[in-house]
Amino acid sequence: MTETTGTNAFSPILARLGEAIGIPDLALDEDAACTLEIDGQLFNLQWFEEERTLAVYAVIGAAEHGPRALPLYAALLEANALGRDTGGLALGLHPGLDSLLLSGQVFAGNLEGDALYRYVEFFADRAKHWEERVREILAQTPEAPGSFDGLRA
Repeated sequence: MTETTGTNAFSPILARLGEAIGIPDLALDEDAACTLEIDGQLFNLQWFEEERTLAVYAVIGAAEHGPRALPLYAALLEANALGRDTGGLALGLHPGLDSLLLSGQVFAGNLEGDALYRYVEFFADRAKHWEERVREILAQTPEAPGSFDGLRA
């Protein structure tokens, strides 16, 4: 009897998603990851075999520095509190990309049937919302001189 690895166990789930969105050959690459584009938004899926979880994340804007950063990061922190305005997803900074990310993780046991499709649909809605919200916050933030220099060390 051969043991099914996490990646192999996830492959049929990902294949169902691919068929549902019109990408029948959707598969993870050698790093157990793939990128999707839905309605112009890029999403990254990363499978973690040991934890048997799928991470989904998307860039929702560029990281801000200087005085304009304060209202934006305050709003993101407030939205993150108890997942109040994120639907349980997380907003954060990706320092290597100097970008704002929306991310979430799902345990493999919660991906039966069309659950991954529904999760990606939910995620896409939240990512679009936060892309727009980041633009709104920045549009309402005046370019005022100040001593705060963002989150750079």
